[in-house]
Amino acid sequence: MNKLKLGIPKGSLEAKTVDLFKRAGWNITYDSRSYFPDVDDDELSCTLVRRRKCQDMWRMARWIWG
Repeated sequence: MNKLKLGIPKGSLEAKTVDLFKRAGWNITYDSRSYFPDVDDDELSCTLVRRRKCQDMWRMARWIWG
């Protein structure tokens, strides 16, 4: 089974993003020291990423997909 992989921003947007997913029906739980939260959906996986890493990944995605 293929999983949808999500990157959740670490830091000031972290709690707001987790709350947004909770309102959409997904519960995300994690230890404050872990970068790999648990999601109550087997088809999703999450990783907490730093802001700088998000910017680098976005640039790479734009370069790959045009």
